[in-house]
Amino acid sequence: MDEQYDYGLDEGESFEPLDDPDDDIDVSLPHIMTLLGPIDPGALGIALHHEHIFNHTNPLAATDDDLIIDDIVASAADVELFFGAGGRALVDMGPVDYGRSITDLLVIAAHSPVHILVTTGHHKRLIAAPFVGDDSVDAITGRNIRDIRDGIDGTTARAALVKAGTSLNEITDIEQRVLKAAAVTQIKTGVPISTHTELGTMALEQMTVLTAAGADPARVILGHLDAQIADRRYLIAVLQTGAFVSFDRWTRFDMAPDELRASVLHELASAGYLDQLLISGDFARKSNHLGYGGQFGFDYMLDRVPLMLMDAGFDAPSVRQLLVENPARALTIHPPTA
Repeated sequence: MDEQYDYGLDEGESFEPLDDPDDDIDVSLPHIMTLLGPIDPGALGIALHHEHIFNHTNPLAATDDDLIIDDIVASAADVELFFGAGGRALVDMGPVDYGRSITDLLVIAAHSPVHILVTTGHHKRLIAAPFVGDDSVDAITGRNIRDIRDGIDGTTARAALVKAGTSLNEITDIEQRVLKAAAVTQIKTGVPISTHTELGTMALEQMTVLTAAGADPARVILGHLDAQIADRRYLIAVLQTGAFVSFDRWTRFDMAPDELRASVLHELASAGYLDQLLISGDFARKSNHLGYGGQFGFDYMLDRVPLMLMDAGFDAPSVRQLLVENPARALTIHPPTA
């Protein structure tokens, strides 16, 4: 990794992960589940917790081909570029209703030095409805748990976390069931929950549903909150729930310049919430990926964003916390003890 990313760290500190531990990981203890098997959280390294590596069609892509990322060679090239920039782990946040292809993701993972994690669960109503229909919370939970414990689509690859999504300014009946199922899934398996909020709305309401169903707020990642970057009081209120808050719309300049994202993150960190902040790119389009001839790519999050964060006032150890320590805590599975 380039030395610039270590600048300002204490002697002996690094952005690199610990050496991979022995293959024999005890999954009854805290661990992170990659597509190729469990690892110690300390072996995760620089991680982007909300990305899109490969997916087939979904209801959104039916009218927007840019949302289909289905070329293994191009996707693998993006992952390699990320590794070259110092990245060590990516979470593909596309569940089954988003066009997840576990066999293709396994091919990419098997030929890449980057840890790849995948999710179970469901997206917002528009995407989830064809898969969820009238299914009960128990039925949705059962599918989630099979993906986590038994493997996905007949493979040995297991999900690392569970997703739930909501619509713009509302939580529909389907979304209520998906959220409750995510909470029960967490209780029974110990996986983290990661959510989709439409333009950052309904985060507080998501937490109300999740915690009422028994979810641990400290094990929840609330997505796309930088869409509400102008409302600092809202962001603080969300952080006060105890959940992780994700700024994952970098390069969405129509919402805000990236320098403002960095500045607001520094404000929130200075207010005492550094431990709850996460960053990622949510690069869900071909046009976001260099391998597909697009702009930016995963490595933008390492080549450009850390420098913006330091310009905004973060020191190197705090940048390391955003890229290494916080994702490792957020993505760790804590198996139930009883």
